[in-house]
Amino acid sequence: MSFVYIFDLDGTLYPESSGYEAACKERVFSYMVDKLVCASTISDAKRIWSKGYEKYHQTLKVLRALGLKFDEEEYWKYMRGNCRAYLAASQDTREFLRSLSGQKYVFTNCHEAQAIEALEALNLADCFDGVFGAHRMGTSCKPEVEAFSKMIRAFNIKDTSRCVFFEDSVINLRIASKVFNMITILITNQSLPIAELQRVSSDEHLDGVVVGQSNLLKCLSSTLSPDVVTKWQPRANAAFQDTSR
Repeated sequence: MSFVYIFDLDGTLYPESSGYEAACKERVFSYMVDKLVCASTISDAKRIWSKGYEKYHQTLKVLRALGLKFDEEEYWKYMRGNCRAYLAASQDTREFLRSLSGQKYVFTNCHEAQAIEALEALNLADCFDGVFGAHRMGTSCKPEVEAFSKMIRAFNIKDTSRCVFFEDSVINLRIASKVFNMITILITNQSLPIAELQRVSSDEHLDGVVVGQSNLLKCLSSTLSPDVVTKWQPRANAAFQDTSR
């Protein structure tokens, strides 16, 4: 049976250094002040958002929890903005995805429409067999078990132990490992300090830790250096045996 490869979008298929995630977050704060009028200043919006995000892990759920009424389609368009102003295609990432022989899906807390826009900007849209995002999740989101279960049903995944999940969130990867026995690959920020890399690499629920998106293609090599991965368990190795170079 082939492996199924599942990818988060933000911070996983493109680097944090693009500035896109930060720009989206700033638009959230201006949306709260200018559109929803639930905060008087950007600083106030940041405080409200930060407190809610710790609990809900998704901005949309934070705003819903505040009891605010708004057009969610409009919200997503406003918040995600023009991704092409920040995102650029990476031939290495495209080659990596094309080298994976199993089905490939995107699993994101972003709305599917804006996720596809980002994938098109990255020249990766045709590399995937499906996108599962905020619209199909309904009232759930990662890291909630319900969100994972909905995605698994939607893509008719029969054996989750054959799923390889790429994420930049350790919390999401822990759920994938503990509840669904997925093979978990953390994609870190390339500028993460060595001490922090060592700390996250010690997490028992991570099968692999890749240092930055730019090193994904190098994971297919039969020889992995510490500047490419800081952890690579046998389960991770097995998931790439058919594609190793």
